[in-house]
Amino acid sequence: MRDRRRAMSSKQQDAAAQGVLKTIAEQKVLRSTRRVAIYFANDGEINPLEMPKLFSARNRKWYLPRLRKSGKKIMDFALFTKETKMVANKFGIPEPSSENCEYELASKMDIIFIPLVSFDRNGNRLGMGGGYYDSTLTESSRGGLSGTMLIGLAHHFQEKHRIRPRSWDIKLDMIITDRELICVKPK
Repeated sequence: MRDRRRAMSSKQQDAAAQGVLKTIAEQKVLRSTRRVAIYFANDGEINPLEMPKLFSARNRKWYLPRLRKSGKKIMDFALFTKETKMVANKFGIPEPSSENCEYELASKMDIIFIPLVSFDRNGNRLGMGGGYYDSTLTESSRGGLSGTMLIGLAHHFQEKHRIRPRSWDIKLDMIITDRELICVKPK
């Protein structure tokens, strides 16, 4: 899957991202959200960075994941604006700098858009293998994630018939591909 994603031209990547954005707009996914976490696309993932520009609202804030310095596989979500200073994390992925940065826990987000390598229609996902999203969401679920919608963003071809979840895997509520919205468990 990762090879197939990376093999896509920039024009194909842009078209896929536009398909996802169109579905988000048509389905009013962001209708009453105030805190939305997106990610910096890497390795052929669907790029959500146009969302803040396209879906701006007076009281809506946008966040990007930032690895905690503790060494644990946990992320916080840092406020993302035009002025946000970005630095490369240990994987070379840009993230908000820790200086003068407002951040929140995952449990404070209304929606967390999550990248993935593969998914099934039951809300199971395979990530890049680092376990950062699962660890972060597991830690946050202890404080209550019931109000946070977890939405995977993917190319349509990343769908698998069945993914066998592990005990630590957190299920998605919804998956949005460049072709459709798959509602797994409405909130």
